[in-house]
Amino acid sequence: MRIALLCCFTIAACGSTTVQTNTHGKATYAKPASEGGKQVAPQPKPDDLKVTVTLTGAGTFDKAAGALCTLTSGDYSETVMTSGSVSDGGDYVSDYGSAQSSGSITNPVCGVVSNVKTSSVATFTVQASLPTSDTNCTDYCTASAQVQCKNSSDVNCVANATATCKSDCKTKTSISGHGEITQSALNSINGKVSGSGTVDAQVDLVFNSVH
Repeated sequence: MRIALLCCFTIAACGSTTVQTNTHGKATYAKPASEGGKQVAPQPKPDDLKVTVTLTGAGTFDKAAGALCTLTSGDYSETVMTSGSVSDGGDYVSDYGSAQSSGSITNPVCGVVSNVKTSSVATFTVQASLPTSDTNCTDYCTASAQVQCKNSSDVNCVANATATCKSDCKTKTSISGHGEITQSALNSINGKVSGSGTVDAQVDLVFNSVH
């Protein structure tokens, strides 16, 4: 499944770090949307989609006490965890601020830092999960079996693979997806971020495993 994520991190200049993030795009099973991946169906609960965004980059931030922190290069890492929703057509959206999410921004020398303004991004990855409901297991397993049996001569391959997968899926709790930013999208971010300190990232995400 391919998910185009638009992630906007706005760091406010106040006593603590405030993160505003908007993510949205397409969600599919087993393979990217561009390759015909099966769209994720709307979820019964608005927070069934769990999203974790992790990035590393550089910027400016309030210095913590101590001489070493004043000498740091400004590198930082951030992990933000929140929820989202999926609508008709496989579109998902997650729109939240730090009050609705959990996460921290840290420097390797200073620890947790505040009032961060991003100047560049080095890496940007997204993890997501959906619950293993009957509908989600059926959709995921059908899509997974079609990929698995693409070159098989066994006419029962898809049916058998789907049945086996559904049986396994029912014993697990989540269907997981992963996405990592492409170099071209990273270049686009870094061409814009230095002036604003805001990160807009497009990431493709595919749900392809159960846990």
